Amino acid sequence: MSFDLKEANLSDIEELAEVLDKTYADEPIISQLMPSVDTKDRVEFWAGWFRNDFSKPGEKMFKMVEAESGKIVAFLKARYPAPKVVDAEEVQAEFPEGSNAELFGHWFGNMDHFEDKHMNYEEDYFVRVISTLPEYHRKRLGRRLLDRFLRDADDAGAKTYLQATEVGAGLYPRLGFKDIEDMVTNTPKGPVVWRCMMREPNPLKN
Repeated sequence: MSFDLKEANLSDIEELAEVLDKTYADEPIISQLMPSVDTKDRVEFWAGWFRNDFSKPGEKMFKMVEAESGKIVAFLKARYPAPKVVDAEEVQAEFPEGSNAELFGHWFGNMDHFEDKHMNYEEDYFVRVISTLPEYHRKRLGRRLLDRFLRDADDAGAKTYLQATEVGAGLYPRLGFKDIEDMVTNTPKGPVVWRCMMREPNPLKN
């Protein structure tokens, strides 16, 4: 079984959204955001988020495609250095019926707060999302995606920032990421901790 790493485009949006939905279905906070929303509406929401971001400067996505079937099985959503878009009139996707709108607002606000606190948008690189279908785990697909993105950051001599779930955080120190602060989001089922991490350029060569 072989896989091809390619840059994703707008025509991939719906399939990428399906991968995200399946990957994070049981993640402690994601599973609470849309507790009573059916799969179709969840995927439509994520697709709207991706589609909106594609229009912003610096946004890029990479995909891993199963060569035999042409199926997208993993992707990385990233942001390259660019001015931050601040548009009060920007149209945001509405939360699907059955969502926890209060928790959504708290979560998105938390992520924005810590990005603003730790990132220089015009100099740093940012791993927004990395997602692999559960049945394709342990094939180093996520590592290949990260290596591809981090190569660009290293070539630019730039730092890379990310916000890691506890499940995913184990991979990142091996690539040179270091913890800088915990991001705590309070949920009805208790606090959920994601880890803010930063990577210096070419950390494994120093």
